[in-house]
Amino acid sequence: GDKAGALATLSCEVQLLQVIPALSMGGAERVVVALTRAAREAGHEVAVAASPGPLAEELESEAFPMPLVNRQLRRLPAATRALRTAIRAFRPQVVHAHGPTMGLLTALTSGRGRDPRALVSMHGVPEEDYGRAALTLRLAGLPIVACGPGVGAALVERGLRLRATIVNGVAPAPLPAD
Repeated sequence: GDKAGALATLSCEVQLLQVIPALSMGGAERVVVALTRAAREAGHEVAVAASPGPLAEELESEAFPMPLVNRQLRRLPAATRALRTAIRAFRPQVVHAHGPTMGLLTALTSGRGRDPRALVSMHGVPEEDYGRAALTLRLAGLPIVACGPGVGAALVERGLRLRATIVNGVAPAPLPAD
């Protein structure tokens, strides 16, 4: 099953906060939009913490603005404060971080995933970035979900233990136009 399907099978309503660097036009960002939509349709309350971007209009959920960190360590304190504000305002039961940096921010604001509960999904990165990603994920200490077997294998090769591999779902292609 895909991540959206996994969310739909939760048996009770959950307040879920998705955390991603920005709502730009990338693949991980599209996954967050799909997860948010599916969770809402399943009756869960969902919000997103991210730097604003063009996909924000598709969310139909509460959004909490965060500064874009973009590998600039000097921006981590402001991003941590923004995420802490989002957590206090929304009071999620689960925080789902996307990517190593958001995993680290989430760990800093949630007592390494203890309050609220948290996990990090690892989406693909360029091969040369897996070492740095693995180090950041190790520092975060959150349960890790890989988005596919290649990502999972790359993380395991670097000594990380995965909680699960959940392959990103792909919507069927639209029918051809007449």
